[in-house]
Amino acid sequence: MTPHTDGLRVIQTRLCAAVERLQRESTRMSDAAIARRMSEIERVAHDHGMNPLARLARAGLHASMGPGHRRALACHLERMEDAIGCTYMNEEATAAIMASIAIRLR
Repeated sequence: MTPHTDGLRVIQTRLCAAVERLQRESTRMSDAAIARRMSEIERVAHDHGMNPLARLARAGLHASMGPGHRRALACHLERMEDAIGCTYMNEEATAAIMASIAIRLR
């Protein structure tokens, strides 16, 4: 393990815990509280080059504000867990994850 790898694992663990907590608590949270947590996840992911996760968090934030928002939020949160462990941090990985959400929400 390198210091970079160890550091990334710490960030991934922290993000995973944040997503899991949001999944558990979102039904009891206000839209503003959900938005704050999603924005924080997006910021941390972006700061650490985890682009698929950052994009998912941003999309989830916007989806959680619209009609049927709880279902959309749940789909985004599930995929965010997948994105945390994603070894490919490129545009193709992001597009694949986003496409899977679009299919599930149809």
